[in-house]
Amino acid sequence: MNDLKLEFVDSVNIAQALSLVRGFIEDSTYFGADEKYVQWLYFDSPFKLIMADEDDYSILVFLDNQRKILDLDDFVSWKTYVNGKAVTSAWDIEWMNFSDIRGLGRELVKALRSKIGIYCGFGMNQLSLKAYEKLGYPISSEIERKIAIINAEKCWEAFGDNQIAGQQEFIRRSEVKPASMHSNYFLINDLKGISEKYWISHLQRFTVTSCKDKSVLKWRYMDHPYIKHYFISLDSEAKTGLAVVRVEKIRARKENVLRVLELFPVQGYESGLTEAVLKFANDQAAILADFFCVSGKYCDQICLAPFLSLSQHREFAIPMLFQPMEVRPRRSINMVLDRDPIYQTVGFDNFYATKGDGDQDIFVNQSYKTVSL
Repeated sequence: MNDLKLEFVDSVNIAQALSLVRGFIEDSTYFGADEKYVQWLYFDSPFKLIMADEDDYSILVFLDNQRKILDLDDFVSWKTYVNGKAVTSAWDIEWMNFSDIRGLGRELVKALRSKIGIYCGFGMNQLSLKAYEKLGYPISSEIERKIAIINAEKCWEAFGDNQIAGQQEFIRRSEVKPASMHSNYFLINDLKGISEKYWISHLQRFTVTSCKDKSVLKWRYMDHPYIKHYFISLDSEAKTGLAVVRVEKIRARKENVLRVLELFPVQGYESGLTEAVLKFANDQAAILADFFCVSGKYCDQICLAPFLSLSQHREFAIPMLFQPMEVRPRRSINMVLDRDPIYQTVGFDNFYATKGDGDQDIFVNQSYKTVSL
């Protein structure tokens, strides 16, 4: 590899980046080549200037001596709070190797890793999983995924499978009872005036958490270029906490599912916020709700029954993907998490990060095309 005189370039601008990606991908509706999506994710982020200049894309690339790009790794800078202190971190989004030179991706990962205190990534395929194993980075094969069966009959119609032993009985007995939808809810349309209590309470509960202050929630959810997110609370100023959710229609069917992206109950209001989320889901004709959270231990404190943990539903093959519905051997998102020695207390069991981190919160079909609403 040294004989090739490779040049390492930290960043390029959006025009160069999109031109690069589109040059290798025929279909420009691929979400990584969609200009609105790239502008929002990489350029509008409140963490943009942590690791890249204002006009640059947060991307690492290898060039050969003709300045042809051989490999790229794009990422999103972030802040992770550890015991109340912000640590520079990043979510690795995507590798693309355009050459037949093995190991370039790992070199880019190591370069990114050297710049930050905590390194995170979701959704590894088999190739990247093997690369992380060679690097020796800790891996979780499945993070926690809580589900709530809201309409058992419709769930069975939509994804029931008589070949899965006990699935029908599980769906039937797990259906949410009307009493679990008792709490009413307020929809928050402007975050400027809401209470900071959700964030203060969250930092007290989680010793390790992805930064989700109001500026992050506005960018990540309210300003998303394609997906409508709803902010739910038990009161109009979110003094009791809030949840962030989206409604997703099951492809080729009339039913919806509710994807819960964030749960921030102020301590003492966990049950009420859970009920409010379920009431909203029912009002939106959602037949199922789910919530992904890295820490199963702390997830149990904020996402209460009748939501069921992954250990309770894993064997019954509840679909994780709905564009179209698909059941995979892996029943939840996988994750890689590496950190500097000073942060060795940071682990999968105490980390609040959700499907809203990285690039998992997007409607995609099997061709990985952006689905606009």
